[in-house]
Amino acid sequence: MFSFSLVLAVICTYKGYTAIGGAKGVGRAVVVTSVSTMIAIVFFDWLTSYISEATLIAVRGF
Repeated sequence: MFSFSLVLAVICTYKGYTAIGGAKGVGRAVVVTSVSTMIAIVFFDWLTSYISEATLIAVRGF
């Protein structure tokens, strides 16, 4: 659970600090941040599931 919140915080902070162009730039940054965060969360969900399954297979030998 911690990894998902870390991904969210890092992406949002980076995109927020690098937004340029006034209100229009902030609007674009919000959209890009939303899409990037959704993609990253799906990827990290897959990654943590893969690592968990590989660990169980290695430990239990299934």
